Amino acid sequence: MATIYGCAALTIVALTGKDSNAGLPGISVPRPAQVRETVNGHKLFTISPDIESEIERSMWATRAWTLQEELLSRRMLHFTESQVDFSCLLGSVREDVDMATAPKDYLPLHPTLPMAQMALRAPSVSSKL
Repeated sequence: MATIYGCAALTIVALTGKDSNAGLPGISVPRPAQVRETVNGHKLFTISPDIESEIERSMWATRAWTLQEELLSRRMLHFTESQVDFSCLLGSVREDVDMATAPKDYLPLHPTLPMAQMALRAPSVSSKL
């Protein structure tokens, strides 16, 4: 399993539903829309719950085999009822994060950084054998 998860470009994690037929929120299953309003010239909007708490409360977190999925995957795309989260070795980005206004060091992906090169490069299958 280490080779499968380690060599995968991305692991898709469905944090909702009780079985494999539940679908992905926002893709095959509708999800609530984000509420947005402008009050006295100020833009207000709802934010998604904390991704860590959504993961902890999920059915996925109660299954034993998902521990190896979490530990061995280099990149994960979490689908929750309210958001999508991408995480890799360098950090994570939630769907509700506006990267245009986020600090430049929010997710330090730079091709010259050794960690970025390691995170973005798929391991060689032959090197694992």
